[in-house]
Amino acid sequence: MAAPLSRTAGSIVRSNVSDTDEQGVRVLAIAPYQGLAIALRRIANEYENIDLTCIVGNLSAGVTAAQEHMTSGNRYDVIVSRGGTADLLRESFTLPIIDIPVSAYDVLQAIKLSEGLKGRRAVVGFTAITQTADTLNEIMQLGLDIFTL
Repeated sequence: MAAPLSRTAGSIVRSNVSDTDEQGVRVLAIAPYQGLAIALRRIANEYENIDLTCIVGNLSAGVTAAQEHMTSGNRYDVIVSRGGTADLLRESFTLPIIDIPVSAYDVLQAIKLSEGLKGRRAVVGFTAITQTADTLNEIMQLGLDIFTL
């Protein structure tokens, strides 16, 4: 098994919890943002049979980074990502793609951050985000404009 890599500024991080476990699941994670990459590494470190390589890249940049990484001889059992990045990865790879769902809490957190802004507020995103935002907008009467890409 490959030695652990860590290049936080360069956005590729590999977490090998057990160098002796040759039967582990090889996971390529394409995290659209650094915070998700940190969470994925933390979770992977809790499991001895997970061999995680995490690349930070959003949408097409994430797909390009994954393609470059895969063509350099790396082999994986599954790819994990989120939202629009996961959708684009499905179009480019035959490996199973696991989509990390966007929760109502995620959307509420983003809306909460916008509370101090003046003027109109909008949520712009892929369906996974805008469907949840639309439901929250109706229930909480937030007056948000919702746009799906």
